Amino acid sequence: MWRSAQKVAAEEARGGAIIERARQLFIESAARHGLSIEWDETSPVELACSIPEQLGLDWYLWLCVQNYDELHIQHDLFTFSWFPADEPEKEAEFVNALEGLISGAFRLKCSYSRRGRRPYSVELEREAGGQWENVYGYGRGLHFGRAARVEIVRNGHPTITL
Repeated sequence: MWRSAQKVAAEEARGGAIIERARQLFIESAARHGLSIEWDETSPVELACSIPEQLGLDWYLWLCVQNYDELHIQHDLFTFSWFPADEPEKEAEFVNALEGLISGAFRLKCSYSRRGRRPYSVELEREAGGQWENVYGYGRGLHFGRAARVEIVRNGHPTITL
């Protein structure tokens, strides 16, 4: 489908603004916690960096902007994404999740099958009123029945197996 030059220019400007805003968010979040960032220039996305495992972060996080309008937080255990990236509510959810993961205010509830080395389900949870509530969920493949093992992973805390 043919698009006008004005429409293409507007889409490119929007994408550029999202990339620059995301870069700022990534840097600010890492700086708030005294963490270093490694920029990833080789990934097939518009912007990517990792916050490696280091003092203050028990495991690495990979952050990116994909398709010019999706914010992602990834790890071997999960992929969380927010779309559209320039919607204030989605940006706030992304920042809240990233800050919660880094600070340890949020935890990951990882469910494994009997043969699973990687979880088939990961729930991002926050504490509210003495209870843990689901903020975001990630699922990989199909799973039937109860989890063979559930692990609670939280930055700054030992992993708990339920």
